[in-house]
Amino acid sequence: TAGIHIHDVMPPAHDHLMPSRGKMDFTAFKNIIGPGMVLVLEPSPNTSEAEIRAGVETIRTAWGVTIN
Repeated sequence: TAGIHIHDVMPPAHDHLMPSRGKMDFTAFKNIIGPGMVLVLEPSPNTSEAEIRAGVETIRTAWGVTIN
């Protein structure tokens, strides 16, 4: 995989939530994240800056990576 887009989901029909706002266990994906992989956050248009910052921190904690 060259890259992935990142967002959380809340079943049955809500997606494009920032990580930690839904039900995904992002730690389960840590082993597939490789060096140089393109990581793209994919929030819904109405996502606040604070929610995006919290989502980035969730990914940093879960995967040990930096998202710029």
